[in-house]
Amino acid sequence: MVGAVTLLGGLPGHEALECLLQRVPGPAEPHFGRFLSWLYPGRGKPGAQDAYLSPLEPDLLGETLVAEVLSDKRTARGYLEDVFRDASQEALQNGFTVLGRLALRGFGDATRWIESLLKPDVPGRGLAAFEAALTLGQQTAFDPVAEVLATCVQDGGTVGLARTIEGRLPDQTVSLRHVAVWTTETLLADWTDDGSPDTLAKRARLLNNLGVRLSELGRREEALEACQEAVKHYRQLAQTHPDAFLPDLAGSLNNLGNMLSELGRREETLQAAREAVEVYGRLVERLPQAFLQNYVISLGNLVSRLRECGLSPESDPLVVESQERLRRLRGADEKPA
Repeated sequence: MVGAVTLLGGLPGHEALECLLQRVPGPAEPHFGRFLSWLYPGRGKPGAQDAYLSPLEPDLLGETLVAEVLSDKRTARGYLEDVFRDASQEALQNGFTVLGRLALRGFGDATRWIESLLKPDVPGRGLAAFEAALTLGQQTAFDPVAEVLATCVQDGGTVGLARTIEGRLPDQTVSLRHVAVWTTETLLADWTDDGSPDTLAKRARLLNNLGVRLSELGRREEALEACQEAVKHYRQLAQTHPDAFLPDLAGSLNNLGNMLSELGRREETLQAAREAVEVYGRLVERLPQAFLQNYVISLGNLVSRLRECGLSPESDPLVVESQERLRRLRGADEKPA
């Protein structure tokens, strides 16, 4: 029972304890629940998960107890399922975090325990596992919960779960890279074209993100294909709605240049870098404060690409024009009011 409460992160009230006692029987004592709450009193915070009954503390001791319970041959095979039946998202997240920490501490069966908790209900428990993986990923790039989640979503993940996860994915992540690719590919597979610019922009954004995620996994050819399609869509959108989509086109061109560079395709990389500078040049003329930094970065990329191709940046017309534009814009900023 103490192991179960520790997995759940505590219990909010006496009724929750009685329900748990029915699923995970403790000693056959009439006042066992009251004794347990006296032994491990909650912090008493209204609305807190452990307002009535606390987990075993400190954390390392509580986690070790959980490992001993789960490793004991006398523990019922469906113990985890019984503990987490109808559990809240907060309780599930706590459970995945505890099991993930056990895996990081070297308990060999912990990964199997994570899978046994997640696999029966990936749509319902996937978000809690994802949130636990985010927490663990702040401590280490080796995130056992993220690894199990990446495997389970392949067969049991849903579009709804992908939509929920997408908005919570960090821009940069090591442990959740496979989950990020699954999320983006799932949303792309669900995409339908209704002919509107917003719908096409959604596809372009997903493709751009997919390219970056695939590149992080070393799948460079697939990453390039995704980025090329994203640029094609953004170019189409920018022709009819330049104010809204020129910044996206410029950003996607920079990503495309990076993908081409990774594959050693220097001439095409140079072409993408040129177009990015040209687009940012148009943007910085209209809104210098918003796009000046991006313009400078893109110009620096172009200079690097020219040198990689054995060309002189000092004599390149676009570089010369861009440098003159920068001097003019910076000079305008420095003039007294």
